[in-house]
Amino acid sequence: MIVKKFLYKDKFDVIAPLKCGTRWLEKNTNPNHIEEIRYEELFNKTSKEKTFFIYRDILEHFKSGLYTEYLWYSHTAAPNTDVANLKLKKHTIHFDKYKNINELFKKLTIYGGHFIPNLWEKMYQKNLNFIFIKLDNLKCIFDDENISYDPTNFDFSKEYNNVPTKEEVFNMLSENDLDKLSKIIYKETKYLNEILSIK
Repeated sequence: MIVKKFLYKDKFDVIAPLKCGTRWLEKNTNPNHIEEIRYEELFNKTSKEKTFFIYRDILEHFKSGLYTEYLWYSHTAAPNTDVANLKLKKHTIHFDKYKNINELFKKLTIYGGHFIPNLWEKMYQKNLNFIFIKLDNLKCIFDDENISYDPTNFDFSKEYNNVPTKEEVFNMLSENDLDKLSKIIYKETKYLNEILSIK
């Protein structure tokens, strides 16, 4: 899973996994530098003493990641959109393979992507010194009252024509996949709650 680190002069850093406000941060705040890292690097890199880590409800994170990847692999983006331009630049491997919802589920729960099934377990084990901020409260980090946070402005479905909803894509998963996901969500929520109770 990719994580973005936003550096704001001497004040603080903000770390956000994809699907946790990264595009809002890029558009509405003025970081001095943005660093894109793999989530494993979180455990090796140093950060400022005041470092915020943005998170969201784990099931919602999965649904959003699944939806983004499903649209990426299964639909053609509308011309002249950010997604269409990105697809032109990227050479995506296994493009046909991941049009299959079962393979896409495996990708997200084994190899990662926009979701990783052991992020909070690892965070708990490493006991990193972050200030955790839920995605809904992202704006509270910044003093500027003129910036707003509206997640509907960042729905990738707007960059595609005639696509299913996020819930429709989620409902494509098999009962077996939903059972596996339920176990992952239970485990990860337990670790997240442990971390939040300590902080």
